[in-house]
Amino acid sequence: MSKRAVVVVDLQNEYLPGGKLALTGIDQAVANAARVIAHARETGDAVIHVRHEFPDPEVPFFNPGTPGVEIMDAVRPGSGEEVVTKNFPNSFLKTGLREMLDGGGVTDVTVVGAMSHMCIDATVRAASDLGYKVTVVHDACATLDLEFGGATVPAAQVHAAEMARSRSPMRRSRRPTTTRPADLRRRPASRRRRDVRQEPTWTRPISSRRSVRSSRS
Repeated sequence: MSKRAVVVVDLQNEYLPGGKLALTGIDQAVANAARVIAHARETGDAVIHVRHEFPDPEVPFFNPGTPGVEIMDAVRPGSGEEVVTKNFPNSFLKTGLREMLDGGGVTDVTVVGAMSHMCIDATVRAASDLGYKVTVVHDACATLDLEFGGATVPAAQVHAAEMARSRSPMRRSRRPTTTRPADLRRRPASRRRRDVRQEPTWTRPISSRRSVRSSRS
C-alpha cells in the first residue's frame, strides 16, 4: 500500500486570468501540478484536493457557490479522490485532512498549489509540525505581486523569497536537502513518527512530462 499522497492546495478558478485574484505564472504552475497529479495516479499514490472558501460575504473573492471557488478543470478531482474545503490558510486547521492522511497510512506528503507565500507556506509548515515528510514542487506553485511601504514586490521575488526563507537553517533544526524530480520516484516512502517534526524538501523545476514519469513528484 502506498504511503505517499499529493495534496493539491487551492488550484481554483479565482486564481486564473480573469479571476478576482489572478496569479503570476499560474498557467505553468497548473500544468506542472497536473503532471504531478497524473504521475501520482499512475503510481497509486493518494491525491487529495483542498479548496478554499470564505464564508464571510464581505470578502470579495472565494465566495461559496460562485465559479471562482470551483477547482480548475486542468486539475479536476478524479473518481474517488477526496476534496477538503477549508476556511484558513492552513489546510489542516478545522478540516479532516489529517484524518484522511492518517487513515490511509500516509507518511510522505507532496504539496502543489497556491499561493506560495500564504496557503502553501501555512500547509507545509503544519504538515511538517505534524510529523509528515513533506516535499514541495516549487514550480507547481504560484503567487502574486505584493506591496509594502509603497513598493511593489514582484511575484517572482515573493515566490523565491518564500522558498529561500523556508530553506534557511535559521528557521529549522536542520537544513532540508534539494532533490531532483528523478530522486523522488526512487526514494521509498518512509514511516515517520508523528511526534517528530519532519523538514520539508523543495524540488527543482519540472520541465516535461518525461521528467515526471521518471520521478515521484
